[in-house]
Amino acid sequence: MVKTRLENVDLRKVRIIPQGMGYTIEIVYEKEISDMNVHRPERIMGIDIGVRNLVTIGNNISEMRITVTAGLLKSINQYFNKELTRLRSINDLQCNERKKAME
Repeated sequence: MVKTRLENVDLRKVRIIPQGMGYTIEIVYEKEISDMNVHRPERIMGIDIGVRNLVTIGNNISEMRITVTAGLLKSINQYFNKELTRLRSINDLQCNERKKAME
């Protein structure tokens, strides 16, 4: 028996998930929500995180949008990936030479 703080709920699904040395129990239930005040905002903002542009922000009030370019960040990432590929290649060559020497 597992104790919970749930009282008088309509259980839909229970999952037991192994995690390390223990377990996580996920409980899905249905609960009635009373009188929700749905607020329709007049101002809305959208944020887009991308590759070419790090972030672009737009809203429904003005036609101006804010764009933060990722030029420097993108070039640092490309350099890092190129260097990582070069080092992995050197590692692979060294491992192959060791294997041949052992044979």
